[in-house]
Amino acid sequence: MLGVVLAGGQSRRMGRDKALVDVDGVAMAIRVAEAQRSAGCADVVLGGASARAVDGLGLEVLREAHPGLGPLSGIDAGLNAALDRGHDLMMCCPCDVPDVTSAQLTPLVDAMSDPSIDVACVVSDRGLEPLVSLWRAQSCCPVVRESLLNSDLAVRRVLGSLNMVTVSVTSPDAVANMNTQSDLNRRAKRAFTDVADPDR
Repeated sequence: MLGVVLAGGQSRRMGRDKALVDVDGVAMAIRVAEAQRSAGCADVVLGGASARAVDGLGLEVLREAHPGLGPLSGIDAGLNAALDRGHDLMMCCPCDVPDVTSAQLTPLVDAMSDPSIDVACVVSDRGLEPLVSLWRAQSCCPVVRESLLNSDLAVRRVLGSLNMVTVSVTSPDAVANMNTQSDLNRRAKRAFTDVADPDR
């Protein structure tokens, strides 16, 4: 199974490269990569990234055939890389979910034990989390490629055309995106509260 940390965004709201943002002493992208490894990914790579992130993280970067077209381009690159490397499955997570763990990702792997399933996706109390997902490379690759060629870049629409199952997470904070400094501040406050009041 190939793990892809999606890091191709512009990070405009954060004001700095999200992949490199330090959370509890570790860059966000590295935290996500470690969670993917713990969930069973034999290889973990970055799906799109700035030159600074490449230098700072030490992870291999996938070159996208369709750069600048958003997350679907990174998913396409990941699916093709999985096939090239002999992996049947490709797990993707955005780089800005630093609290994701194998506890949220392993159920995706379990859900894919049914060979008729094309993709398994996390769902939280906020709804579908389309970028925290596990894709079957052989069946999904041509569908994603066709969507890109048709300039239909919505990941949710691609998911709707595949045989998808969802996996609920018990801790929605684990898949919460850190898009801004305010998000990081709220996370730090929440973590402090949890430590101060463990029975909360």
